[in-house]
Amino acid sequence: MGKNFLNKFQLSSRSKMADMKTIAFSIVAVVLIVIAAIGFYEYSVANSRYTSAYNEYQSVDSQYMALQGNYTKLNQTYSQLASQYKLLEGMYNAVLTEAKNNYTLYRQAETNYTYYKTLYEQMLQQISKLNVSGYKPGAALSAVLQFYDGIAIESPSDVVPLLASNFTAYIMGQPFAGTYNLTTFNTTWLANFFGTYETVYFYTTALPTVTQINGNTFNVTDVVQYFVAPTADPVYLQVFNASNTIIVQYIHGVPEITELIWKGNEVPPSAVITGYPSQHLIQANQVLDEFLSQMNALGAEFPGSTIAQNFAPNAQLVLIGQLLRYLKRELILEFLV
Repeated sequence: MGKNFLNKFQLSSRSKMADMKTIAFSIVAVVLIVIAAIGFYEYSVANSRYTSAYNEYQSVDSQYMALQGNYTKLNQTYSQLASQYKLLEGMYNAVLTEAKNNYTLYRQAETNYTYYKTLYEQMLQQISKLNVSGYKPGAALSAVLQFYDGIAIESPSDVVPLLASNFTAYIMGQPFAGTYNLTTFNTTWLANFFGTYETVYFYTTALPTVTQINGNTFNVTDVVQYFVAPTADPVYLQVFNASNTIIVQYIHGVPEITELIWKGNEVPPSAVITGYPSQHLIQANQVLDEFLSQMNALGAEFPGSTIAQNFAPNAQLVLIGQLLRYLKRELILEFLV
């Protein structure tokens, strides 16, 4: 009986030890599983971060390559622009040097002009202060001739200062008939004259007559002729013949024109210059000469390229009636070239 009890006790102890081992193994297995799960999770997170970082690296690398390509292109463009800049800089320096030289000449001319203008104005002031009765008629005539000259050189600044504030002009006939005061004479008559004509010069057909009306007022009469070339037709020479009466009055010691009566008409140049043909007649002769030269070229059988030199680019050939076969062929070939 004692042996049986001992055997049962040993069996019971072995069974408990086996259960303890099983539990221990189970705990170890659970711990390992947990550790494995945690490790797998950490691996997944690390792998995800690696993949994300790698993708970002690829993107940054792609952007870097694109930027490198752009940099290369921009560097090439910069090199081209730098070369062009050097060229332009050289041209600019050359132009600047020339401009400086021209400016120096301009300043010298301006200085000379200012100097002589000052002398001229001083001389006029000295003359205007003279109160010699014998001089006044000459000064009145001088004002009139300066007035004519200012019109001829088309300079309002040389005309208007000679006119009094109460100036009145009565223009009858040619050119630009009308009645003008100081302002409208400048803005209308002078503006129309200067804008319509160029290459103007004048002369008087006889010595002007100066008559003293009172102590400070003079009457100047003359016949003046202006040769003008219209801006729209510079070849066409025109002549204006004007019989004028001009009143000059001394105001504050200075002779000023207070009234102008202009009776003008246009005359042909041949009436003024003996044998002078009209400019349009000269043009007509040139046209006739060219036409006859063309006919001679056709008759002499000049090459088509030579004949065509007298034709405008838009010239047209119109054949009416019969022509010699050779002449007709040459004309057609000429216009086909």
